[in-house]
Amino acid sequence: MRINCLGFARVIDRDGKYCLLLNRGRLKYNGQRLLSPIGGSLRHKSAGKAALERLGAFGFAQSGDLIFRIPAHKVPAVYRWYRTRAGRETSVIREAREELIDETRALTDNDFWDAEAQVIRHGRFDAETLREDAPERQTAYLIELSVMRFDGGAMDGLHRAARLPVADRQVFFVSKDEIMAGVTHDGVQIGPITRKIL
Repeated sequence: MRINCLGFARVIDRDGKYCLLLNRGRLKYNGQRLLSPIGGSLRHKSAGKAALERLGAFGFAQSGDLIFRIPAHKVPAVYRWYRTRAGRETSVIREAREELIDETRALTDNDFWDAEAQVIRHGRFDAETLREDAPERQTAYLIELSVMRFDGGAMDGLHRAARLPVADRQVFFVSKDEIMAGVTHDGVQIGPITRKIL
């Protein structure tokens, strides 16, 4: 089974709306406009990779991301290891910086000087990956959810990015009802994994 260990950030504005991003991977590989939570694959450390290999993990992503394969019956042991937070990246901030500064350009380095992320829970979501380059389709997504907070200037930047025309927009603020329905009020699809941030 394919494993992808993710860190998601829950960012909520004053109106109680959740910040989501256009999933650049889904757009690149499948041509689909789909919204996902802020965050992505966390990275392993050498000790973490060694611990996973002892559990039977193989086929690690060359990027250093915690994406690998393991016999399906070993997934619960991997999930227990993941929850210990040992031997791996333990903050969603790096991934959030990449997405919000480098990819969407919604924020700047200055917006992250006081960013905080506090882990609130772990979860699992099983689905088939749509990536054509994946050696195995069935994937267990192991998720570490953090509440992420910025100062007011950063939230203003996110809201500015969310006011672009829908066709050009990469940052969206959506309601809980939209997440549960799987679509925004203006017709953009929301990935089912997004429900894990609620």
